[in-house]
Amino acid sequence: MAVFKKFEGSNASRYNNSLHAAYHTAQLKQLQAVGEETLETMNVSGELLEGYAMVVDDLTERSMEAQASTSTGDTTALDVERDRLLSMLFFLVASGLLSAVAEELAAAKTLDVILRVYKGIQGKAMDVETQMIKGLLVDLKKDGAAEAVTTLRLNEILTQLEAANNKFEEVKEARVKDRQTKHLQVKTPEMRSLADSQLEEIQDLIRATGIIAATDPESAVLLEMVNDLMDDMNGVTRNFKTVFNQSTAQKEANKKPDEGDSDNGDLEFVPVEK
Repeated sequence: MAVFKKFEGSNASRYNNSLHAAYHTAQLKQLQAVGEETLETMNVSGELLEGYAMVVDDLTERSMEAQASTSTGDTTALDVERDRLLSMLFFLVASGLLSAVAEELAAAKTLDVILRVYKGIQGKAMDVETQMIKGLLVDLKKDGAAEAVTTLRLNEILTQLEAANNKFEEVKEARVKDRQTKHLQVKTPEMRSLADSQLEEIQDLIRATGIIAATDPESAVLLEMVNDLMDDMNGVTRNFKTVFNQSTAQKEANKKPDEGDSDNGDLEFVPVEK
């Protein structure tokens, strides 16, 4: 009997996190397209498939670095908004000190005394600014100050400032909790290794099923399904190896002359597993 076909090596351990997650996602889709019932006949249990799917989902989530950058962007945008509202507050109170209207002048003098303590808080560390804004809002809600705020029509600015400050604190706390959660999780390199070993186990079971089916004339249908699945999964592997090699070659081509490892400038393509 001829040697039964094999699953191609992927070089997946050399992929960056995004490509690695995409590779396993594509292989998982091939398995899920076959269906759990058919995979059971290939000795791939539903439990094994589910475990692999969970790891792939986790890897995919971790590879989405945009989530982290979005969170950072949220805090930055909220901090800019807080600074803008504080600047408006200080400016309007300073303008009130020049008012020809007696009530507005008196209100501005009252608030100016309070705000002197808080001048320059925009330049403080973000967490320090958060607490100082809270203190500022408390002081401006006290009797006398609250009336002066109304006189200078500053209530809306303070409402927006409080909302922006609360939202900033909420987003910041969520980031801290997220970091703590990730710290307690299995590290990404270990998760990658787990996904690789799970896929290898699944592929070994599928190939073993094909080897046995090839010796049994009554298992022709099963043998055909195994062959089709292996062809599809090998197709995914070849596609990702091509992407990886093209990306590597492109990086080599973009290197500055003094960054190259060879004198003749020839590209060194990454060998692929056979």
